[in-house]
Amino acid sequence: MAEFEAQMAALRKRFAARAVADSGAIRRCLAKGERDALRDLCHGLAGTAGTFGYPAISEAALAVEEAVEAGAGAEVLETLSVTLLQELDALP
Repeated sequence: MAEFEAQMAALRKRFAARAVADSGAIRRCLAKGERDALRDLCHGLAGTAGTFGYPAISEAALAVEEAVEAGAGAEVLETLSVTLLQELDALP
């Protein structure tokens, strides 16, 4: 079991490191109005964050993904993304 926990800790560390790039990508998608790219990025984040034990990130990413799919306007997407970005920025 210790080996599994060590592997998960390493994966969580890599996820947190990738969050920096993901935060930048989210900001670029919002600035450029790249809705499909934003949806795809959030879809991936929702799944991996949940797997690695970050439910708040998963929920925030899912909210953005669903808003894109529902055709929400830029203001709504930006508001929802603030929560997601705060969660990503808070990772250790």
